[in-house]
Amino acid sequence: MHPLLTVEHLSVKFGQNVIVDDVSFSIFEGQVLALVGPNGAGKTTLMRAVLGLVPYEGQVEWHEPAALGFVPQRLDFDRTVPLTVTEIFIAMRGRAIDVPKALSLLGASHLAASRLGDLSGGELQRVMLALALSGKPKMLFLDEPASGIDVGGGETIYSLIHDLAERGRITVFLISHDLDVVFKFADEVLCINKNMLCRGVPTKVLTSGTLKQMYGEHVSHFSHGHHRTH
Repeated sequence: MHPLLTVEHLSVKFGQNVIVDDVSFSIFEGQVLALVGPNGAGKTTLMRAVLGLVPYEGQVEWHEPAALGFVPQRLDFDRTVPLTVTEIFIAMRGRAIDVPKALSLLGASHLAASRLGDLSGGELQRVMLALALSGKPKMLFLDEPASGIDVGGGETIYSLIHDLAERGRITVFLISHDLDVVFKFADEVLCINKNMLCRGVPTKVLTSGTLKQMYGEHVSHFSHGHHRTH
């Protein structure tokens, strides 16, 4: 297994405000790397910097060309625009795309004829993830991929991501606030609060001390008896 992506000394500043400060890490092919930290820690900004969506200092090096997929936590668009889910897929992927089949991976084939503006937050998240996967990306960036989705649906999404990574078909960099998800599905975790606090196998580095450092003295206890087997 070799690095697909290496990030060195990445920092992001908006004016005098430091959002991300000197973060370095690598992502390996077929890996699920979870990014965790408190609100305002710079997680989404770090992901967007790696994708080249915001200016940054430091180095982002791709070791080989890679098709990328990105699903943001929220998608802002004009909900009055009368586009259907199928029309969005065709616009992005061409008329050869089998839209119901692409949606079926996320249990969302019934949404093919729905107007995008009529979708709930959870439905929209399923559609956007199906759209990202339909592009057959080598690496998938996910910002809270189960946001707005019920617990059972969220488990399905993470299981799908896990299975794709296990079969070596995709590398995943995800942001999650749910530490149970991180323990269960991530190979490695990257902990930040503007700067990097820890990196490693979740069961080894997400100690009570690290959690208190990230979330404060009153952090809840998280059970991780069902962590992913490596």
